[in-house]
Amino acid sequence: MKKIYALLIIALFAFAGCFDDEGSEDSTALKVTVNYTGTTPAYGDTHATNVGTAKNYVYLYEELGVRSDTNPTVYSASLNSNNSTVTIDVDPGEYFVAVCYDYRLANQEPKLSQENPYILHISSTGGTTPYIADAEKITISEGNTKTISITFDETWRMGAGQANGRMFIPKP
Repeated sequence: MKKIYALLIIALFAFAGCFDDEGSEDSTALKVTVNYTGTTPAYGDTHATNVGTAKNYVYLYEELGVRSDTNPTVYSASLNSNNSTVTIDVDPGEYFVAVCYDYRLANQEPKLSQENPYILHISSTGGTTPYIADAEKITISEGNTKTISITFDETWRMGAGQANGRMFIPKP
């Protein structure tokens, strides 16, 4: 009988963690749907000599600079198909959101480089802008998932008309 009680006590402690509330909190995340609608290049097209991945990318920044690599990206994700959604687990905070279509190969991250179509998110309207001066941070609170949808085309490209391909287009 003592052996049965001992086994029950051991089993109680072994399985006690299964009923613990720790880890049951909602995750903090950003859920982004990205739809690239460009025609030149179209989704799936790549540069003739500097072949990109032909994927959409999402980048989160704490601060934006004049170049896409001035400040480090704090989170990033790629989407394997167009008009699809990715969920990025993040720390609570405020972030700028940039998306791009990787048409032309970038030798380093981020894929926000010369000729790649891109756009920045405006949190107050849910709209988009190519200008860092107009971009607005999104706020993601602890235990919440922020959901946004971004549609963009080839109108705005990284480094357009500039020798340095990592430049965001300056506001006129």
